[in-house]
Amino acid sequence: MYYMIKFIVCDLDGTLAEPGKAIKQSTLCKLKEFEDKGIKIAICSGKPTYYLCGLVRQLELVDPILIGENGLDIQFGIDLPPKFFYTKIYPDSVYENLLWIKKEIEKMFDHKIWFQPNKIAVTAFPNSSEQFDKIREFLSQNNEHFVGLDFYEHNDSFDIVPNDVSKKHAIQKVIDMLNIQNEQVLAIGDGVNDYPMFEIAKTSVGIKLKDKSKVTYNFDDIDEALEFVSSKII
Repeated sequence: MYYMIKFIVCDLDGTLAEPGKAIKQSTLCKLKEFEDKGIKIAICSGKPTYYLCGLVRQLELVDPILIGENGLDIQFGIDLPPKFFYTKIYPDSVYENLLWIKKEIEKMFDHKIWFQPNKIAVTAFPNSSEQFDKIREFLSQNNEHFVGLDFYEHNDSFDIVPNDVSKKHAIQKVIDMLNIQNEQVLAIGDGVNDYPMFEIAKTSVGIKLKDKSKVTYNFDDIDEALEFVSSKII
């Protein structure tokens, strides 16, 4: 059976835009084109939803879905307060472990390290290879505080999140709400925290993804990927 794509989920940094850069107008035009065809557009990121809200407000998409903190937080639309939002709730022990980890990393660097202002997850941004090494060692030596938690190492940060949360779980919740089949989902991303959403999508697209076996297609450029999606899949 053939399923038309009804839901496109895109990672932000390294996918829709280079880290610290604006989304190109050509990329935005493609997203609007998809939305005009009735396709739901979601941005799914490690960034918190209120960060995504400020960004997407400028994109003039009609009804985007925002998934933040690698799946912990879901928001429909860009209004604040949102017309619908969902934040997963965890046992107190999970919050306590996250708080302990953050405080220990802060003490490790005399509070001279920046943390992304998340609602739940802890995201630390080391500013040197030495800081990366120290955090990596700290995380590997404190397993007793990782009960209920996982972490992702990126090229610029560490994400520490509850271990039953992922972009995959969040997308499943959204498509259940929208009554969309997994076969109608297309996911686009560039990193290891995108692997779970590649699993749930029938069609997956990588942007400069190192492990090409994780996706259906892989491209060096987002506009090239979106043009292919437009001409060959949708």
